[in-house]
Amino acid sequence: MRNNFKWYVYGSVLLLATLLVLRFTIFAPKPDDQKLIAEALRQSIQASKEGRPGGVLEILSNKFKINQQSPGRFDIAKFVRENKPDVEVSNSHAIVSGDTARIDTPVRVKVSFLNQNFDQTIDNVTLVFQKEDTYRYVVFPTRQWRLTDVEVPANAVPVNFGESSYGGFGGFGF
Repeated sequence: MRNNFKWYVYGSVLLLATLLVLRFTIFAPKPDDQKLIAEALRQSIQASKEGRPGGVLEILSNKFKINQQSPGRFDIAKFVRENKPDVEVSNSHAIVSGDTARIDTPVRVKVSFLNQNFDQTIDNVTLVFQKEDTYRYVVFPTRQWRLTDVEVPANAVPVNFGESSYGGFGGFGF
């Protein structure tokens, strides 16, 4: 009888611990969309500066396009790894409407590519994000903000800058 009570206590403690872990990990209150988008963008930019393509590709949707062109993920990864572009987004405040968010901002791009240094602020860049289905901890379905479209003015990049390599401007298709 005493042995059964001990197992009942152990089982109750284990169940309570499991519920607490679930509450503070999977079912924890989610930050608002502004914070999620700004943090994802910040982490991606940092990964780009460090030449870590995985951190950049993580934020990109499989439907990612730049000016209606779809650069290959391999090309983007290779460009980030080899050139470590330094990107500064002036405004990370997104206008959120349902499952879509939009940021209109100047973007400064600094990169050395094909023996040319490129350091330019590009005005009127539009970043479009969408909430997409994904999995957290490989098992639990969730939704995550991903970058789906980038619109850059056609006259923003010098015509002689890397148009033939990596699908346009260094894999970014500008």
